[in-house]
Amino acid sequence: MYTVSPHSVLKQISQALPADCRDNMIIVGSLAAACHFFDGSEMLKTKDADGMLSPNAKAVSAAVTVTDRLLDA
Repeated sequence: MYTVSPHSVLKQISQALPADCRDNMIIVGSLAAACHFFDGSEMLKTKDADGMLSPNAKAVSAAVTVTDRLLDA
């Protein structure tokens, strides 16, 4: 596990996702809780980030696009 700034990690995730897919991604779990409750100065110990795609007609297409682009990177 690493000690990280949750806001910094969230920013990195946002920048890594294709811009047209960001609206479909929802960050959940400890990272989301830390971003909500911490003011930005606290650090978080975590090994991953949990995300899910919003359940709408574009989500499946967005999931394929996100997966393909992240695997290509």
